[in-house]
Amino acid sequence: MRTMVYNRVVNLPGIPSSFGTPPRVLSSGNNEVNPVKPFLLVRFDVETRPLDSVAEMRVSRVPFSVWVHDEPGSMLDIDDACFALKNNLPTTDGAVVGGMSHYGIEWEEIGQDTYDDGYLTNTRPVRFWLMTKRG
Repeated sequence: MRTMVYNRVVNLPGIPSSFGTPPRVLSSGNNEVNPVKPFLLVRFDVETRPLDSVAEMRVSRVPFSVWVHDEPGSMLDIDDACFALKNNLPTTDGAVVGGMSHYGIEWEEIGQDTYDDGYLTNTRPVRFWLMTKRG
């Protein structure tokens, strides 16, 4: 799933050119200490069983975020990237990836402006989720 989401973000239209062509995208767990800025960071959250589902259904709700990072200063490129993600990443097309099926990507929210002490960047998350079924 991570590779599928990563590839969709790398190939997403509308990301400002300052993020590179294709855009610079990292995945959480990346050891790059000082990446070229601006960049996008894909991070998966806690996978849960949807309400009213039973274990035998083998379905999960998988939330993930794309954090948009840039040098401190203007938030305009960050905002433009957030809106491009919100408007272009969701899909109703499902796919089978490995032993897992997913049933599309849903946008949930654009988070608040914040500062990342590790990367020394202004940042803002865009949150999504996908519904999956294993096996």
